[in-house]
Amino acid sequence: MGLGNANIDRHRDLLALIHLELDTRKLGELLANYEWDWDGQPVVLSLADVRQAIGKFKRGEISGGELEWWADAIEIREDISYQSKYEDSIRCAVFALANPSIHEGDYASIVDETDTKLEFEQSNPNE
Repeated sequence: MGLGNANIDRHRDLLALIHLELDTRKLGELLANYEWDWDGQPVVLSLADVRQAIGKFKRGEISGGELEWWADAIEIREDISYQSKYEDSIRCAVFALANPSIHEGDYASIVDETDTKLEFEQSNPNE
């Protein structure tokens, strides 16, 4: 059974969100076209995807506000799931990036700490 055109568009737009392929304003406009409720196959956010977004922030390709928006947009979606092997680590990272006001330190420090935890998880998958 194939995906309908609307589901193909949704899948494409979710991948654009995960990979930050467009600016956040445009991504917000695209995602506003879809219903909140979702019972289809979710798109999977991997640990590498989170680290890629963090890397864009560290290289100055996106702002802290854009990274926070990205994490917040992902955190609330039913149509995005987390890579099962790293689900807890990804969930914690997305939460930390989306909610900096409840963590101590400036946003860059929160991002660095989150990235360090993910890097450790990625290099020590059996820990």
